Amino acid sequence: MDNIKWIRFPCKRGTRLKAIFTCPRCGKKRWVMKGHYTKTTYTGLCKSCRCTECSQLIGEKNFNWKGGKYVDAEGYCLVKIYRDHPFYCMAKSDGYVLEHRLVYAQHIGRPLRKEEVVHHIDENRVNNAITNLRLFPSVVNHLTYHRMQRRLQAAV
Repeated sequence: MDNIKWIRFPCKRGTRLKAIFTCPRCGKKRWVMKGHYTKTTYTGLCKSCRCTECSQLIGEKNFNWKGGKYVDAEGYCLVKIYRDHPFYCMAKSDGYVLEHRLVYAQHIGRPLRKEEVVHHIDENRVNNAITNLRLFPSVVNHLTYHRMQRRLQAAV
């Protein structure tokens, strides 16, 4: 750190110390702030080289991997599936699919259509056992089922 020539640059909060560094991978020269250089995580790589390195760390290779499964704000389990999965067409743009829809699709052996609704019989959104799932052809059929259930409960 002794042989680096730091130059003062004016900014809104006073001045910042910067120096010219060369990326060890691509050889690109750029200005680096002293605060960034002194961090223990500093690799010397430019932003584009760091981004290509991070994009290779997807899925299980990523240090932040939590098993490819999470519960969303509405209480549904989502599972990560990849492009080579036969039911990838059911996944959202980030590659996650609702687990109960995936379980039922695997059970019937085909991807579900967007209008088809998978219902949790015990209304526990985390219980995705095939015995707890029922398929409705549309939202209308699903809502009709719930209306009938409410009428039966009110009658009792």
